[in-house]
Amino acid sequence: MSACPALNRTRDQGRAKPGTKSHPGTLPPFLGSALSGPTRSKEEENMKIKAIGIAAGILAASASAFAQSTTVIATPPEKVVTFVQKAPAPTERVVVKEKVVVGQPLPETVVVTPIPDDPTYAYAIVNDERVIVEPSTRKVIQVVK
Repeated sequence: MSACPALNRTRDQGRAKPGTKSHPGTLPPFLGSALSGPTRSKEEENMKIKAIGIAAGILAASASAFAQSTTVIATPPEKVVTFVQKAPAPTERVVVKEKVVVGQPLPETVVVTPIPDDPTYAYAIVNDERVIVEPSTRKVIQVVK
């Protein structure tokens, strides 16, 4: 015991009273309300859940959009490039206003011809440039020099 009665009272508050059992993991009564934080209404909890759901949805949508914009196009095999280099040019020259750009689809007016030995690729000759394309999307994979 200390000479100061206030010190004794503070030190004794966290102890179980004589004749009572202490339960491990439970907070003393004087700390219970202080550490549990403010009580929230059911409406506040629902709003919090909705806000978290909306934030997660926005994050998922932006990640999906990023994944779509960064599609990696594999380089075609050498036999495909060689075939396109040696393929005969069409009798009529094909000219389009748009610039031919890797990753962008060719206009619908351009005829795309499948590669006989590898149907996962096709080619076209546009604006005097030979290009290898992905047949289903018509996206230019490579401009052959």
